[in-house]
Amino acid sequence: MVARISPMKFDLSREETIQNAAKVAGDVNLVVSNAGVVKLSTPLDDDAVDSFKYQMEGNVYPLINLAKAFGPVLKSNGGGVFVQMNSLASIKNFLPFTGYSGSKAAAYAVTQGLREAWVEQGTQVISVIAGPIKTDMADSAGMGEGAPPASIVFDGIMKALTTGDFFVYPDEMAQEVAKIYAPFAKSVLEIES
Repeated sequence: MVARISPMKFDLSREETIQNAAKVAGDVNLVVSNAGVVKLSTPLDDDAVDSFKYQMEGNVYPLINLAKAFGPVLKSNGGGVFVQMNSLASIKNFLPFTGYSGSKAAAYAVTQGLREAWVEQGTQVISVIAGPIKTDMADSAGMGEGAPPASIVFDGIMKALTTGDFFVYPDEMAQEVAKIYAPFAKSVLEIES
């Protein structure tokens, strides 16, 4: 019997562990990029630049390294799916989350780039645009109370897998924003490069 689960050390802040994971997990056809960091800051705080750097290093650079490492794996397995956990903060700043919003906006832009770059290899890219979800990170940022469970993100991703949608707006807050934003975003994404 072949083991279906292969535990491995994996640290998104260390590119070599991402590359090693891609070598070990050569049969993967679904990658979910869900890791992230948050540090409260406004654009005028004394530590605004350091805060932004920290969040870029935690929310954007690992996404790029993950995509570079697993893109060829997904291609070799028929295209597969790459899911990026973005945020409402990627399209709207919420004080005091400016550094987080900026880094998530960058991650959202990278996600759009991956969608275009992987068309020919047949990789479906999914961008999850979520409001606060009940997670340790939301709790630490003071946004976890009353937030919906993480299972709604799973449900949204599962639906997108069958519909082929790029966007997932899993929670009520995101769905309200999507009523206005989704038609605009769809039109912009269809502009020829």
